[in-house]
Amino acid sequence: MSEFSTSSGEQIFMESAAKLMEIITNIGENNGSGTHEVTLVLNGRFGNNSASKVESAVHDAMVGCHKLTFDFAGVDYISSAGLRVLLMAKKSLGGEVEVAVINANDVVKEIFDISGFSKILQVS
Repeated sequence: MSEFSTSSGEQIFMESAAKLMEIITNIGENNGSGTHEVTLVLNGRFGNNSASKVESAVHDAMVGCHKLTFDFAGVDYISSAGLRVLLMAKKSLGGEVEVAVINANDVVKEIFDISGFSKILQVS
């Protein structure tokens, strides 16, 4: 919580609008070919402050992954830094690996539509 004083000396308390990013990694069972599905459950704002944390989780999840799903149920905002992480994941995993975003809210879906990301990722 931040404290501010007005010109009249009145104190105002404001909670930070930035919510720290929480990431839960769910790794599915091996599908018999030595690969597995990974779901990264994200909770918070996917912006400049959290992009490197998500990028690190993506990097860790890529080994032996045949499908990478981002669960955006807890994401209320994505910036260009977040979009860059998703693009990096798609490019790094190649065309053989499916990359999807599920449970995106309407605002986030609109950002994917406007940016063209809904054409390169499965978004629902």
